[in-house]
Amino acid sequence: LKRGRRGGHFYSLTFSFRFQHMHDTVYFAHCFPYTYSDLCRYLGEIEADPRKGQYMRRRAMCRTVSGNTCDLLTITAFSSDPVSLAVR
Repeated sequence: LKRGRRGGHFYSLTFSFRFQHMHDTVYFAHCFPYTYSDLCRYLGEIEADPRKGQYMRRRAMCRTVSGNTCDLLTITAFSSDPVSLAVR
């Protein structure tokens, strides 16, 4: 923990890693993974919420290589005039 010039605090994380294999590709994440299941759950919660769900439409656009549904999301004020929606 360091104190900045203006009184703020700054944090620093340091670590070392020993690679097991030469020429291997290794990725480090700065947060936990956001999974496809997390995304589906979140979109389902939005759809189920009457206040939020009124602004989102979700339909299957295609399937991914792994067989997951790739959704097309439309986010707008659907209560608007249908002609103005078509223009958007």
